[in-house]
Amino acid sequence: MGKTILQSYPRRIVFELTNSCNIKCVMCRRNYTKFPSSQLTLNQFLWFKDLFHIVEEVTLMGMGEPTIHPDFSKMLKLLDQTPVRKYFCTNGMLLGELEDTIFKYHVDLIAISINGASAKTNNYLRTGSDLEKIANYIKSIGSRKKNIRSQWPHMSFIYCLMKSNLHELLPCITLAQQLGVNRVKVVYFTAFTEELIKETVWGMEHEVQRVFREAEELSKRLEVELKLPNISRQDSTDTVSHRDCSIPWRDLFVGADGMIRPCMTTSETLCSLDMTKSFFEIWNSDKFIFHRKNVNQVRNMSSCCVNCYQESICNWNLKTSFLQDGNQIPLRGENRTFYG
Repeated sequence: MGKTILQSYPRRIVFELTNSCNIKCVMCRRNYTKFPSSQLTLNQFLWFKDLFHIVEEVTLMGMGEPTIHPDFSKMLKLLDQTPVRKYFCTNGMLLGELEDTIFKYHVDLIAISINGASAKTNNYLRTGSDLEKIANYIKSIGSRKKNIRSQWPHMSFIYCLMKSNLHELLPCITLAQQLGVNRVKVVYFTAFTEELIKETVWGMEHEVQRVFREAEELSKRLEVELKLPNISRQDSTDTVSHRDCSIPWRDLFVGADGMIRPCMTTSETLCSLDMTKSFFEIWNSDKFIFHRKNVNQVRNMSSCCVNCYQESICNWNLKTSFLQDGNQIPLRGENRTFYG
């Protein structure tokens, strides 16, 4: 409806529990800008406890690896006392340690980020990752699901598509089927440094289209759900900065530093998590209202929205969606005020 002051709640709360990580991925923005380490406190998380009975989903993901947060299991336990859907995104390296917790607290959705179907490719692009270990952890979770006759947790691969791993997308779908992973979601790699521009698939549209066509055929045959991004230069968004964005109405994103942000792809801030205020004072803060008013206005949207690379919103016809070098958005800790 385009309302800027809301009486409704978000459908989802996204918590970036930490901006630290236990591996180092070649494509991650964390590697190219210095920023202070920060971690959401349990008290900050608990401030939202009444909302866990209202919103549809709580998602644990962000710039860092959520499973390394010391209170990760406590947070899942708290969420399990409510009807909310529980989802976290992980690099998978701690899934073995967390298997009992996952089933004890009835995690609904787990997304595991990988960058190759072979250990050689994945472990090269994700230093500190071990695809063989991750596969064994996933297999163990899948076996346990079968033993207790449960469909949950629903598991998916998040596959960041680069020139180096385009050829392993089809084997990734096969791997998913073998391990009992329900879904493969493909996202494009966006380069934030000049040296990594060569890894983007910008300009490879014909090759990408061929691989995507074969991937769709294989996923149907193996009964693995597949979600692909739009082909660049064929995106229905045409020439605008991004398709209509619903995130300011649908999601509340809470950064590890306690700052409320428009989404997880920017460090520009809307307001701080002031626990002396009510939820609606934050949800309808001046900058949040202003953001809802302008996020889909070509002339007035923030610079981070002009250069949107949020995978579900951005325009893949634009070169800037793939190449952000020289037009970088500040990282966590810089806290540049939204809209200047």
